[in-house]
Amino acid sequence: MKNQMIKRILIPTDYSANAKRSAQIGVLFAKEINAEVFIFHGFGLQTIGVAESIAIVDQIKHDEGKKLDRYVNELKTEYGEVKIHGILEFGSAVDCIQRIVEDKKIDLIIMGTKGETDATNTLLGSVATHVVNNVKCPVLIIPKGHRAYNINEVLFATDFHFTNNIATYLAPFLSIVEEYQPYVHIVQFNSERLSGTHVKSVEELKLKGLLRDAKHSFHYVEAEDTEAALFEFAEKHHCDLIVMVTHHYTLWERIFHRSLTKKIALHSEIPLLVLHED
Repeated sequence: MKNQMIKRILIPTDYSANAKRSAQIGVLFAKEINAEVFIFHGFGLQTIGVAESIAIVDQIKHDEGKKLDRYVNELKTEYGEVKIHGILEFGSAVDCIQRIVEDKKIDLIIMGTKGETDATNTLLGSVATHVVNNVKCPVLIIPKGHRAYNINEVLFATDFHFTNNIATYLAPFLSIVEEYQPYVHIVQFNSERLSGTHVKSVEELKLKGLLRDAKHSFHYVEAEDTEAALFEFAEKHHCDLIVMVTHHYTLWERIFHRSLTKKIALHSEIPLLVLHED
């Protein structure tokens, strides 16, 4: 790559099948862009007495540490060219992830939507939602059932309300475009302007400048059901990745909180990259 925009990747795991697949995808991506990987596993205690908790926490930490070491060593054996580190912490997964992002200067989090079970309290279930909403770091969400990661077509959903630091918060997206050279569909949903009749805006020109020679096109889609239109567009154009920025609060809330799990389940081959304005 000409300019490495992603240097450190954090991959939370609970050792479930989806988490392991997310780790494999993450490490392969790190290999492509020459990034460093941190595998995080968090653990807590069931509701028991304080004295008992103090007595057993060290043993649990020891056992979990050995398990994490085995897992990291397996990844190192398979992907020897990638620098991979294990991080084990006790406490709330979201709090731990936030702390690691700050301490290790993480550029991207890669995690799955489902953990060991489909229960809402699993690490990679509801935690993915909380991480996106509370941790100011780009997150690549790998849906359950995802098997491959060929990025040939990308859907970038936008409302064209960009701040001056657009190049900074779009860096992970631009890094993926530079590395994989996909075709980028830039889509504004619920737009009153019809495709082919709009006037080029300053925001469009900003994107064109950032995308450089990447193949791309602009689309303006009117739809009452925004999230349905988004996934319909992604399916129609065989998109391998959906990209969103969290300043699209209404769109994000509607898609992620109300129906992301259901929609992703139906379109299980589409990962989602969520970016944050600084």
